[in-house]
Amino acid sequence: MLHYIEQNLKKEIDLQSFVKGTAFSYDLLSRLFSILAGISLKQYIRARRLSEAAKELNISQVKINQIANFYGYDSVDSFRYAFKKYHGVTPSQVKKGASYKYFLPLEFQTSLKDGCNIPVEVLSLPPLQVSGYRVPIVAETIVKENLFAQLWEEFLTKLNSVTNSNKLKLYEFFDFTMEGEKVYYLACEGLSLADQQKIGFAQLNFPAGKYAVFTMPAQEIQNSSEPSKYIRETFFVDENDINYDVPDFFCHQIGNRQQRNYDIKAYIALKN
Repeated sequence: MLHYIEQNLKKEIDLQSFVKGTAFSYDLLSRLFSILAGISLKQYIRARRLSEAAKELNISQVKINQIANFYGYDSVDSFRYAFKKYHGVTPSQVKKGASYKYFLPLEFQTSLKDGCNIPVEVLSLPPLQVSGYRVPIVAETIVKENLFAQLWEEFLTKLNSVTNSNKLKLYEFFDFTMEGEKVYYLACEGLSLADQQKIGFAQLNFPAGKYAVFTMPAQEIQNSSEPSKYIRETFFVDENDINYDVPDFFCHQIGNRQQRNYDIKAYIALKN
């Protein structure tokens, strides 16, 4: 996308058409860009155009009205206004040698503003079957009192009484009962039926479907009391992309959750 923008600074930039060849909607891609770059997509395009316009004015003999037209402005007045607002000087002053701002083209991998790499994929997944433990505490209380660490410790103690939890994929998610009550589940994949019954876990199923998968450092998840809500609000502008009939869930990789390089995958169900 960054290459496309750079190649079209003097042309119409139609990102709506550009994103049709990707797995993301324009709103989602725009939101992702804002999080990763620290500025909106529109601000970035404007900054790049005004930077190149200033450079061209400074080093060439091209007239101001031509530059305005090259970079998509309908009139010289609107160009002057935007130019002065961004650079703090007028096009004429830059043409005479005044200094100006130059916003360098961005080059980055998918990462958050805090520097954590967050790969994002859209995958079609087969049905998933897990052994789940329904936490007998009201979900709102868990969030309000931040009981997650305590509940994980209790969950792992139960698991380790019948198997080695470090050899299992672990999951967590919120769901709703038929009565509309929000409940919190901890679960694992690969537990035998006998062990599942021994510790009172139930078999739970996630349907096959399309999911947006965010691979996030455990610390990023643990810093949020409701990480799935954080992801939805951060990465999704259009809530119509999300399939709310399927609960979001988090998959914890096999291994030591305390290691610095320990990642957690967040799965957000999408509409097909």
